[in-house]
Amino acid sequence: MTGASKNIAWLLRTLNFTWILFVLVAALPSIAHAGHTLTASAGTPQSTAISTVFSTVLEVTYTDGGNPVEGKVVTFAVPGSGASATLSASSATTNAAGVASVTATANATVGAYVVTASEENVTDVTLRPDQHRWCCGQP
Repeated sequence: MTGASKNIAWLLRTLNFTWILFVLVAALPSIAHAGHTLTASAGTPQSTAISTVFSTVLEVTYTDGGNPVEGKVVTFAVPGSGASATLSASSATTNAAGVASVTATANATVGAYVVTASEENVTDVTLRPDQHRWCCGQP
């Protein structure tokens, strides 16, 4: 019997049913989201010229125990100054494959930066596009 099993068995023996329900309900949020992950699945790393659209969408995949989760709202955030991008949307909803994506257009500032994707039940994930000035037809 594991430590958690022993604790539950102890609770069953010593507490009344009302308290057991309270304890289990209070523990549900941390149990329910334990296997949820958000992973960068496309668009990182990549680069483009300033003031142009990145060639690959910024994409993340939301899973629960390895299975895709549909209907989760993922928020994408870019830096407010310096090298950054304009996104097609500030959030996207995961599809049946668990994928949420946005397109990004580089601003006019050269440099590397991080785009953060987040959802309330998972740890944030970062995507790393960067942009540079192109000269004379050469990168």
